[in-house]
Amino acid sequence: METTSYLTMDLIFFLNSITEFNHTYPIMNECKNWFIATEYFKLYQYVKENHPQISVSIIRRQDLGIFNPKAVVFASDWGLVKEHNLFSKRPVYKQIKTFHGIIDKTIVYNRGNFKDAHNFLFKVFYLLIKLKLRKLSPLSDNPFKFIDNLKLDRLIPNRYALILLSGKIMEEILLKKRILTPTNYAKVGVPKTDSLFTKSDSSFKILEELGLDKDKKTVLYAPTWSSNLNLCLSSIPSYGIALCKAIDKNLNFIFKPHQNIQRLNEFPKQIREIKSIIKRNDNMRYVNPSIDAISLMRISDLLITDFSSVAIEFLLLDKPLLFIDHLGKKYSDPNTLDIQIRETGEIVDSIKKLPALISYCLEYPNKKTNIRKQFARKLFYYSDGKSAIRAARAIESII
Repeated sequence: METTSYLTMDLIFFLNSITEFNHTYPIMNECKNWFIATEYFKLYQYVKENHPQISVSIIRRQDLGIFNPKAVVFASDWGLVKEHNLFSKRPVYKQIKTFHGIIDKTIVYNRGNFKDAHNFLFKVFYLLIKLKLRKLSPLSDNPFKFIDNLKLDRLIPNRYALILLSGKIMEEILLKKRILTPTNYAKVGVPKTDSLFTKSDSSFKILEELGLDKDKKTVLYAPTWSSNLNLCLSSIPSYGIALCKAIDKNLNFIFKPHQNIQRLNEFPKQIREIKSIIKRNDNMRYVNPSIDAISLMRISDLLITDFSSVAIEFLLLDKPLLFIDHLGKKYSDPNTLDIQIRETGEIVDSIKKLPALISYCLEYPNKKTNIRKQFARKLFYYSDGKSAIRAARAIESII
């Protein structure tokens, strides 16, 4: 599509990762007269190759106003420095905020773990904020995640025309930060989970495409990435290889790493070894990280993860979860939601316990069903497959 035709578009989705694309794709399907803008060339390539019907262009964030859109949808937590900074000029278009996750990984921002959890640059950026030099600190653009930035948070209601919320817990967090006003948000749910509630036989088709036995139970391992901090949130280095070796031949096993692991080339040695093990076993498959995990959840009987938000989305299916505790009690603050969520499943803190706990979870899938449903009600407003429609209607109402 030529630049001139972009000038007729009412809406821009500004996305800078495949994760953000996967989250907003269902919303885009329900909207009209839009295109994708990105600064991330790999996302541009991904859309061109996998969704050729979608208009996408490489555009710098500061140039979005040139196209005179009525509104821009942002899905990034970190990429809005100019829009949020205390000294920046408010753009002429309306800003809409959606989220590519459900909750923050508060464990890495917990002040009690500050000394161990943050690298040198983070500490410098944090110090700049404390010294009231916000303009010099990238952290000052992140009111939705950074927990100690209340002064800047109060500017946000005037910056966003619409914030799309997933559930009660997110609403409580943003109300506490004074980010929400009576008119600047909509309760929509999580659009990318809509496909979990569609009636279809796609589960069997996915198993067939993967070449897995549909009569076997399926274990999905979906770990997070490392965040490039001194604290490694991902369980791949400590548990990945051992987990592959612990899988029984009578089970299907799918390894689906976070797309940032591929993007940042994290844990190359361990990934190569895991792929080698998978290649030697007919009941195992490695799935491209760019594929959204939602499509794999429906076919899975058990999810094994660490700090990944896939655990939260998996709650909607009321299936068993197994959390890998590779960091230990030092980082198990019961006041953080990403630790509380582990009440919905079993916890493994030793490689030796893996086989027994995997068997236990599959043998007693309903043990934590009440707890899972309680958390799901807090985290999701809706579980009806219509969240994307609600989000699109909310967007249309302000443009």
